[in-house]
Amino acid sequence: MKSGAAEVNGVRYYSWSGVSTGFSLFDPSDAPLSALGTLAFFGEANDGLLATCTTRLGTHLGDYRQNHLDEVNQVLGNTYGSQFPYYEKKVPDIFKDQAARLKSAGL
Repeated sequence: MKSGAAEVNGVRYYSWSGVSTGFSLFDPSDAPLSALGTLAFFGEANDGLLATCTTRLGTHLGDYRQNHLDEVNQVLGNTYGSQFPYYEKKVPDIFKDQAARLKSAGL
């Protein structure tokens, strides 16, 4: 699947995608995102708000079993990874890796 140009006019683009709307009883946003993802995308991979194929920008860093709010460590940092090992990687670690990637690129 195409990701698009990694750099345009001196600006570097990176992205990662959520590909899950499965839910936990501990996260109040999961049920609505699961329902919306199921109704709006008819079996296409999505994060509850966006189809995964629309989130590919620049260098695509991967797909994670996360919904749209989990991708930014919401609600209140309540992610599956904080309760039991569901995620491949916890959300804060994804951001730490990106910060290290940008630093090593001199950005």
